[in-house]
Amino acid sequence: CTPAIMDAINRRSTVAGIVREAVLDGGLSVHFQPVWSEEEGAFVTAEALCRLYDDELGAIPPDEFIPIAEQIGLIPDLTYNVLDQACSFARTVRDAYPGSPFRGVSVNFSTVQFVQNDLAERVLAIVGRHGIPSSCPRIEITESAIIANPDAVRAFMARMSAEGALFYLDDFGTGYSNVSTVLNLPF
Repeated sequence: CTPAIMDAINRRSTVAGIVREAVLDGGLSVHFQPVWSEEEGAFVTAEALCRLYDDELGAIPPDEFIPIAEQIGLIPDLTYNVLDQACSFARTVRDAYPGSPFRGVSVNFSTVQFVQNDLAERVLAIVGRHGIPSSCPRIEITESAIIANPDAVRAFMARMSAEGALFYLDDFGTGYSNVSTVLNLPF
């Protein structure tokens, strides 16, 4: 084993511990990137962006800690944490600015999220706890999730669509699905 490989193994192990602690102890930081509508002259949505910081390592990029969270089985809890913070943010904005054109917050869902049978119920419970419409969290689904779990994604989208949820396709063109697959889903 070369020193570079050992360094990579040690870093991954360290980041896994940091992710575990952040997810289980509520140490994840969620930032909200506003989306501006030129037509409406206002911020109309935001995107929830999960960030992780460690005192020793500094900022750990999402493209490093998200795959680790998936591999160690913590991505569902991470996503629920981000969704909860996004719904809280949406509630705060809606209360602070009644009548504004603000419509909700986009939240990315991981490919592995869709293997959970109770995904829709858990999402609806979080949304309900914050007293916001089911259309407030804008659920972003990647092309790779559709390819990996087409039946589960379709079932989730059908259940959530019945409740008024909105979906956005993220990273289309990075996988190998065809356009007809995507056109048959309620994006």
